[in-house]
Amino acid sequence: MDLLQSYKGDSSDDEIITEETNTIKTILPIVNLAPNVVVQRPVQQTAVVDPKTKELYYNPKYEELFLPEVGPSNPFKSEHQKTPKNTLTGFVEPAHFNEFHFDRSIRSYDTLGYAENPSADAGGSSSYIGDVESANLTGGRSLFESAKTGGQKRKRITNDK
Repeated sequence: MDLLQSYKGDSSDDEIITEETNTIKTILPIVNLAPNVVVQRPVQQTAVVDPKTKELYYNPKYEELFLPEVGPSNPFKSEHQKTPKNTLTGFVEPAHFNEFHFDRSIRSYDTLGYAENPSADAGGSSSYIGDVESANLTGGRSLFESAKTGGQKRKRITNDK
């Protein structure tokens, strides 16, 4: 700034402008709009993220994400009742499968007593739920793959007299 004020050019208009800017004084006192604030971390021991929200707008730390909830806890609830759940009986995760395969598993479990385990990994071997012994005897066949019943038809006897 000192170099700009000490610079004198040929034009007299510039000198008038610099003199006017030097004479302007502030009327209001200078106020610090953002004072220094001391952050007290130990006070914030409550959950920052609401456990019922399904979307986070920032990336919280692990410690912030799993802090205990605020408020008193019900002493009459069991540990099972205190666990987070999205249905009355527990926590249901979304799954993507075909409706036909779902119906086939339910019907084969109802009639045969066993079905393929839907939560098992799709490895080479298949695991079963229910009567595992009968599943191993039949080779794990479902209702649609079962053997034919009834055998061959008898030949009709005609009344030829």
